[in-house]
Amino acid sequence: MDTRSRWLLVSSLALSLLAGCGAADLADIDPQAIPEQPTYAELVGPMMHFYCSGCHAPKTQLGPNLAGYDYSSYSGTVAGFSGIEETVFERGDMPPGGATKLSLVEMETLRKWQQLGFPQ
Repeated sequence: MDTRSRWLLVSSLALSLLAGCGAADLADIDPQAIPEQPTYAELVGPMMHFYCSGCHAPKTQLGPNLAGYDYSSYSGTVAGFSGIEETVFERGDMPPGGATKLSLVEMETLRKWQQLGFPQ
């Protein structure tokens, strides 16, 4: 199974579990659902591609890169992680509008990736 398929499977399973139990906050998440060693290549990169790089990349489907963030690469994601902290973790307004938001498990995966020093 390739990386993208594995990420989609894990994400779908996590979302199904969260939807089924009505998880509202971190206390409702099974800690084992959060990967121990998330890497950019395996989990974070596909997540950034799915949620962010449509608008935040050098050449995007919507025209110019919005807000100057580039989440289409490892270096861009690391450099712009403060933007993720502010807009995803703190304000919860990204992705905008009716776009699918990151699940609590995905947000915790990103936090864990940061805590581990952004492994590639």
